[in-house]
Amino acid sequence: MTNATAYNSLEGLIDEDTVQALEQIINERFGIFKDPAKRWTDSDGGMHVFAAGLYGLLKVQGYDRTGGNIEQWLYTAARNGTFAPASLHVAAARVLKRGTDRLWPDSGPR
Repeated sequence: MTNATAYNSLEGLIDEDTVQALEQIINERFGIFKDPAKRWTDSDGGMHVFAAGLYGLLKVQGYDRTGGNIEQWLYTAARNGTFAPASLHVAAARVLKRGTDRLWPDSGPR
């Protein structure tokens, strides 16, 4: 995808970001290192903040070492508050190497 307009639903964006987070973990397991901060800052204008946050949360919780059923993990995380801003935004900021107040790119003049 080359721009944000290709994502026409929240479900599509979440699916894409989940795949990207898992791809980053898999690449790392195979020794293929892509800097996650650069990856998600440069990709599609920096819109994949959920991917960065999800990746950060998966790493903190050890999913990268243990694996598991991602659908169940996501369901549990959604129900127990793991995706609340206090958790997700901090994880994304850590991965993206910037403050929680600077997670999303500036969309320009309003």
